[in-house]
Amino acid sequence: MEIAKSIINFFIASGVLAWLIRSIVKLYLDKDIEKYKSELERNVNVHKSLHTERMIVIKEIYKKIDNTFHTAERLIQPNQLISTGAAGIIQSEFEDNLNNLSNYFSGNKIFFNTEHAADIEAFINDLRDVLNSWPLKSDLAEGIVTSAGYITESGKNWTQLQESTRKLKEKLERMFRLLIGVN
Repeated sequence: MEIAKSIINFFIASGVLAWLIRSIVKLYLDKDIEKYKSELERNVNVHKSLHTERMIVIKEIYKKIDNTFHTAERLIQPNQLISTGAAGIIQSEFEDNLNNLSNYFSGNKIFFNTEHAADIEAFINDLRDVLNSWPLKSDLAEGIVTSAGYITESGKNWTQLQESTRKLKEKLERMFRLLIGVN
């Protein structure tokens, strides 16, 4: 009988000990799970915030590219007759739009992968080349811009600018669609 009592006491003590160990382990794991869960929620919120901010930056860059392109279009499109005074105003607008695009991109470059950042920088440089190849405002005012060579060069710049704008906008559209989950 003593052996039976000892065996019963042993199993009861083992059961209590097992329950105690299980409770301690569960408590420890619950703490770790809560800690992990709160850290995960924090990371998700940071990710959502950055994701949203990146979408806004892409949208704004797209709009600034489009706006700058259309101003350049008004300035250099072949076969478009504009007065020299209007050309000077449009050139100033083009410079302002280009500077706005360049400054905005410079402040938000971190949101773009290396390839897209290089494409945008190349596009901005192409726009600067177009601007630098455009006659000075003083030449426009004096009516000096009439040579056939200039008109031919303007046509080449325009064609190149159209193509680079189209390609860049398509890349930004694909990037934006991937971010919002639309193909």
